[in-house]
Amino acid sequence: MLDPKIKQLEEMIVQQNKVILTLQNKIELLEDKVVRLAICKISNGNYPYYDFLLSYHITPEQQFQIKRLFMVLSEKRSGNTLPVSFKSSESYSTDFLYEDSTITYNDVKNSILTILLNTDDDLPLSLITAMRDQGMQTELCDYLISLAKNET
Repeated sequence: MLDPKIKQLEEMIVQQNKVILTLQNKIELLEDKVVRLAICKISNGNYPYYDFLLSYHITPEQQFQIKRLFMVLSEKRSGNTLPVSFKSSESYSTDFLYEDSTITYNDVKNSILTILLNTDDDLPLSLITAMRDQGMQTELCDYLISLAKNET
């Protein structure tokens, strides 16, 4: 015969598992609805970067890494000293940022592709263009777009 406390704990576990299953189902339904809304919504030309994020299912972590990359690129371009901690905290090679040479589009493209876990060579330029068109880091984006045109 089971101890009443063990039986009570087992019942609590069963109830918690039901709640977890319900929440998982709701999350799946919500994810499905968000994807469907993103697909069927009328694109708003004022937010091309946000459209890009939705279209390519860019995660919050990837968004954060892209923002951080662009902040550091902007700092390098301005001639400011880059934080040493950035060098070891990223999932892509940051060596090009700490070299005395100028930024190349190829280095930025490879960093973006690594962040997005993608191999489509056109994707980074689309992302940069969307950022610029939404008014984000416009000077840097214009510079990177001009580099892309000259390097290809």
